[in-house]
Formats: sequence, C-alpha cells, structure tokens
Amino acid sequence: MFEHYLPEHRKRLKALLEQPEWQETLEKVDLERLKAETLIPPSPPSQFAGAAQYLFQRNSERVKRLIDEGVTDEEKMLDAFSDWETALSGDDRFPILFLGLVLTLDCSFDPIRCLYCNQAWLPKGMELDDWKSVIEEVAKPIPPYIYLTGGEPLLLGEGVWGDDGLVAFAVRLGCAVNINTNAELITPEVALNLVKSGLARIHISLDSHEPQLQAKIFRSPERVERVLMGIFNLQIARELLGVRHPQIHINCVLTNLNLDQFPAFL
Repeated sequence: MFEHYLPEHRKRLKALLEQPEWQETLEKVDLERLKAETLIPPSPPSQFAGAAQYLFQRNSERVKRLIDEGVTDEEKMLDAFSDWETALSGDDRFPILFLGLVLTLDCSFDPIRCLYCNQAWLPKGMELDDWKSVIEEVAKPIPPYIYLTGGEPLLLGEGVWGDDGLVAFAVRLGCAVNINTNAELITPEVALNLVKSGLARIHISLDSHEPQLQAKIFRSPERVERVLMGIFNLQIARELLGVRHPQIHINCVLTNLNLDQFPAFL
C-alpha cells in the first residue's frame, strides 16, 4: 500500500492506519462491501462543449433553412449557428454547467474563524430535500459540475457524505461533485464515505507549509494537525478502497503573511 507516495509520507500513513481510530473504524465496516458499493465520479461537463451543444440544438433548423435556400457561405452559416440572441429567445434554457451551493455559513472553527474569513452569518438555511430538489432540477439536460461549500459543508454530516447524502445523490444523477472544506471533520469514517460516495474532487484550505504561520492564520495550533489528519485520512481511505478519487486540491489564500513563502509552499 501507499507505493506511489514518497517513503517518509508512506511511513506516516502506514503508522496512522495502525492507530486506534482507524483500527476501530475498520472493525465496524465491511471493506469489501464498501469497495463494491463505491461510486465512480462522473466527468465534469466541458463548458465549451456544453455551449456548442446548446447552440447546435437551438440553431440547427435555422442553418438547415439557409442550406435549403442555397447559402454556401461558411461564415454566414457559422454566424447562424453561434447566434446567442436567437438561441436564448426560446423556452429551452441554457443548461447550468457549473453549480455552486453554499450549504451553510456555520463553520467547525466557530466562534474563532480563520484570520481572513469575513463571511456573514444568516439565520436561515435550506433543508436537505430542498438542496436535492435544486440538484435534480439542474441535472438535465447536461449534469453540471457541482461545488459544495460553506462555511463548513461537512457540518451537515451524513447529509453530505452518507449513502443518501448530497454527494451520492448528485453522482447518481451524473454530476461530478467537489467539496470545499477545512478537512477538520474528516475522520476515518467520513473519509471512507466520501470516497465511497463518488466525490470527484476536494479542495482543502491550507495557506502555509510553516506550522507556526499556519497556526496564526487558523488562530489555533491544534487546528493545523487536525486539518493535516483529515488529508491523511482521505489518502488512506483511497488506498483501502483501491481508487484514486477524490483528487485532493489545496486552496491557498495569499495575504501579506504568507506571500513571501508561496514559492517554498509550492
């Protein structure tokens, strides 16, 4: 296991897998069943291909009429195909190819948030079934790339990563799904379920390779370790289930605190 990691990190992941939290989790699950039930992430739609397909569907009859009239000028036919005003004048809406959903403005770091966080809190939120209705509505004719963010979206727990959660629901409709998270809540159980649900990508907030500076940005040294553990748990879960998803991306917010360190961070 972990053969594609560098030796030092491979050793770290193997040691973490032997810790009680992972061993207790594995005692409660049927790993072979999880493997069999793991969903494969759909590919996100091409923004260009989606636009071209829509124009073709909406304007092809107009181009056919030009051909019937004897028009052979390719520029005129291209102009007719790419006429957005005509395409949008009908009842068929342009498909939503990217859908960002702010599931909550609450954060697991509350009440003391990251140094640069300036989100305002709102008293009301949508229910899980409401989010599913939105996803189901936009899944046709072309399933969009869905971006789940917050606040901290993993505060919704199984409502996000469970068998009937938003990720699996969207994946079954053909949508590629990304989560933007601080990774603090990614325990071994959550990691296994995120992989099983078919999550395509996950963006994790990390702003410096220097622990002291990252602790200052997070406003807590303990948070740094919890975030790193969340990333490591995902890497272990992928290995256990024999897949390479979700792709792990790092979100780095450049400020005057970490700008000079950015080349070294990369």
